[in-house]
Amino acid sequence: MKKRRGRPRKTGQRYPSGKLRQSPVSPREVAAAMPHRRGLGELATDQRAETTLGRLVLIGLLHPMLGTAGDTYGSLWRGYVYSIAGPQQLSNTDSHGFSCNGCPDPELRKYCRCDFRRRIFEEARGKLAQAGTLAAMEVYMVVTQDQRCANLAALREGLTALAKHFGLTPREKGLLPKSSIECVVPAP
Repeated sequence: MKKRRGRPRKTGQRYPSGKLRQSPVSPREVAAAMPHRRGLGELATDQRAETTLGRLVLIGLLHPMLGTAGDTYGSLWRGYVYSIAGPQQLSNTDSHGFSCNGCPDPELRKYCRCDFRRRIFEEARGKLAQAGTLAAMEVYMVVTQDQRCANLAALREGLTALAKHFGLTPREKGLLPKSSIECVVPAP
């Protein structure tokens, strides 16, 4: 047999068609190659490593409860933005579009989804504003805009205020009177 001309073939297993089989790449290798996940080591494949807030939780700079508070605030923010600038429900399809028609009747407004989303977001934003302007801006930049954290103390302060508002913090002792804590079993 004559020697083939051109570049030599790469070694390795081949498909019946002659194409070279690619070795499978694990998700761990793909995640470790991403620039924002490089410093996380074994935690690079964790879902939380996708956001700045999640990475702060994974490396131990924030408590997981504060991460949950930030995620909850982010979802409320997205729901609010969706309600004020969402597209109208798409006709002739089964897609999930924005289903509000503008709440024309003031009586029905309190039952409207867009008004409900606005109210619960405004409550959370009000509690965050009570923590201070710097804390509110830091939470806004890290949670909703996925920017780098500039002031970790302010971020913790804002997320702690949100965690208390969302009921994620453990109850303090002595919060309720003793009589309301005791379980009363009715007599048979």
